[in-house]
Amino acid sequence: MLPGPVRRLAEEIGSDRRSGAFELAERALDVYGRLRDLDGIKGKAEELHTLLRRAQPKMAAVINASLLGRELSRRGSWDGLDRLKRRLVAAKKEVARTALHLLQDAEAVVTVSYSSDVLEALRLRRKEYGELRVYVCESRPLREGVVLARDLGEAGLKAVLVADAAGPSLVADCDAVVTGADSLLRDGCLVNKVGTMSLTLACNEFGVPFYPLMEALKTEVEEGRVEWGQERRDPEELDGTVDAYNFYFEKVPARLTRLVVSDAGVARPSQHLKRFGRLEDLADFYSSGNLTADTGLSKTRGPS
Repeated sequence: MLPGPVRRLAEEIGSDRRSGAFELAERALDVYGRLRDLDGIKGKAEELHTLLRRAQPKMAAVINASLLGRELSRRGSWDGLDRLKRRLVAAKKEVARTALHLLQDAEAVVTVSYSSDVLEALRLRRKEYGELRVYVCESRPLREGVVLARDLGEAGLKAVLVADAAGPSLVADCDAVVTGADSLLRDGCLVNKVGTMSLTLACNEFGVPFYPLMEALKTEVEEGRVEWGQERRDPEELDGTVDAYNFYFEKVPARLTRLVVSDAGVARPSQHLKRFGRLEDLADFYSSGNLTADTGLSKTRGPS
């Protein structure tokens, strides 16, 4: 059985309703780091992976990070675990650099919820090319967009908070919709915060580009690894006096997502999914193409 402190850290990842998928994935690797000094590591790594997968079954980044952490822990490759964590820290800046040329001529964009990828990319856009207006949908019920608007304002951007329902109407007068992404599924559908689909529909209507920003780690590398299903949250977050249907995430149809912008570059979803069709493809990518030397992982495909 997992030690109490390790189990609690994993359970905290499952109960976290505010952190983004990539931040939770980094924390998942940190939990594997807590296993360094334990005996019987192989069995404990398997148990930890099972717990983390159950904690966030809809987030490909957490599942993939846990799978990579499990394999490195099984092999006692702690240096490889540290290198992987450092590589993931750099990934966010690589996403921002990939997005930069797409946004260089933009004067106004729309976004929804809070995304550290969006924040990093727009900060870089402001630094390299100057002024930019950003309409931020507040993202009910937890209103993560308010935090993003504040952070963007502190970075020198003209951030304007708007109601979620107002976002699609603003798309026609903007140059792009830029959002984060929680998972890219094998069928090409994108999972992200509620409100994303209405913005993509407006993009389709008005001919405005939609740029979902994500790390490759968020790719569902094999069919069925992400247990997508609409999950109801506490209805009182909306209103405690009437019946309420409260959910945080939605699946955007593949036909509405023409490009994905990641630390692996800009690509059509089908191209991106072809490149990352196995866990080993992610491991190779995040070890700069030298899987055995850089991470200690074997290229032999293991069980999920």
